[in-house]
Amino acid sequence: MDKEVFVTRLEAVKKRKILMIRVALSILFVTLITSVWVGKAHPHDSVHTTFKTFSLLGYGIVVYACVAAVQRLTRRLGLHCPHCGRSLSGPLSHRVVASGNCSHCGSAIF
Repeated sequence: MDKEVFVTRLEAVKKRKILMIRVALSILFVTLITSVWVGKAHPHDSVHTTFKTFSLLGYGIVVYACVAAVQRLTRRLGLHCPHCGRSLSGPLSHRVVASGNCSHCGSAIF
């Protein structure tokens, strides 16, 4: 893989991460608004506690699914170091682009 392809794939992963964050925050916002409404509709009822429990569990599943989807995408696009297997699309990706080496093990990528 050359540097241009790597940068293009890295941008695709960054766009997907931003999309996943937006989706997760939107779901969190809707869950919080619904929780306030359920709390006012059923102030001393077990419905409120049950809703909080299931919404927290559901939100955890959504976050896990988003992280897993991004990890699958980075692996499918070949954005993992061929030597140590760690992701090259994290916060140190600018180092990989600048130096051409893995930021974890130092092996040449390009």
